[in-house]
Amino acid sequence: MEDAQCYFNVRPVDHQRRRNPATQMGDLLPKPCHSHLLISGAASILILMLVGTVAILGIWALQMKETLNAMRETCAFRTCSPETELGIEYCQTLRRFLCKINDSYSIENSSCRFCPENWLLHEDKCFWVSKIKQTWNNSQKDCKEKDAQLVVVQGQEEMDFIQNITEGAKLLWIGLATSPAGNWTWVDGSPLNHTLLQVQGESQAHSCGMLKRNKVISEACSAVTKWICEKDSLLV
Repeated sequence: MEDAQCYFNVRPVDHQRRRNPATQMGDLLPKPCHSHLLISGAASILILMLVGTVAILGIWALQMKETLNAMRETCAFRTCSPETELGIEYCQTLRRFLCKINDSYSIENSSCRFCPENWLLHEDKCFWVSKIKQTWNNSQKDCKEKDAQLVVVQGQEEMDFIQNITEGAKLLWIGLATSPAGNWTWVDGSPLNHTLLQVQGESQAHSCGMLKRNKVISEACSAVTKWICEKDSLLV
């Protein structure tokens, strides 16, 4: 029997690689694969689509705002005096729906007034009565936040209406206070008509007026009671 022979495949040693372990570690690191490139590309496309969508929405919102502004200019809601055929048709439809007008002739020559929810209409004004109590200053502040003011009584008919809607409330803050000189003045700057309303109590500087039936009670502005606001109604 012939002796078995063993063969060895001996490669020359790469002394450079042996001396540089970092090179060997670099060969072991994973190389970028094709799937990673696809994911990165898809993410970039998605980001571009989102940016484009935001831009389109911004342009759409701007166009809607311009359209609404044009509608307001075409048919002013407070006077409804359009200058175009489209505005005329819109105003007539609005009047017919809100004012319950059926006669086409009367639509062009009619108007009606409206108040916000929980406000009461009288003549060309809207009135609101509080259910809680506050000082005069806080009452006036609340009215201003409602785009209104404490009520300014201008006539007996308005006085009768206020008495009806207050349901017998004993005292109500109204828009009446004394100037530093002690003169009673309404919040709109007009003086008090003492024939319409008589003042009871001592009038001092910085006193405020409470309405009691058809009289004004002079009271410290720091006192608390209910109040009544007024504002112009909406003309359609």
